[in-house]
Amino acid sequence: MTNAERRIPVQYAKRMVGRKMYGGQSTNLPMKVNMSGVLPVIFASTFLALPGTIISFVGPAEGSFWYGVQRWLTQTHPFYIVLYLLFIFGFAYFYPLSSSIRLKFPTTSRKTAVLSWVTVPVSPPPIS
Repeated sequence: MTNAERRIPVQYAKRMVGRKMYGGQSTNLPMKVNMSGVLPVIFASTFLALPGTIISFVGPAEGSFWYGVQRWLTQTHPFYIVLYLLFIFGFAYFYPLSSSIRLKFPTTSRKTAVLSWVTVPVSPPPIS
């Protein structure tokens, strides 16, 4: 799954240089399906380990609020497992949106006169 790629068919426009005709080829643009790799797992474990680490440095008293938070954020608690899975899916979804390949394809295709029949998703415009 990590090496899976989606081939997007592209067609280069023909152009005249002097008396010669250049271009007009059809080819495929390979794009990885899973662009994030293992980064969502690393980010999720880091974000979930940080609060527990900070709380353990303070050493909360038994029965306090922070003691309960520390207990809920242990790796064997069901809340931790559900939150861990949600973070993995969230990071797997949002990491490719911030990737630069999706932003470079439209600008590069305009410069080289590439026509693609498949729409390439680009990150949404910023909310103002």
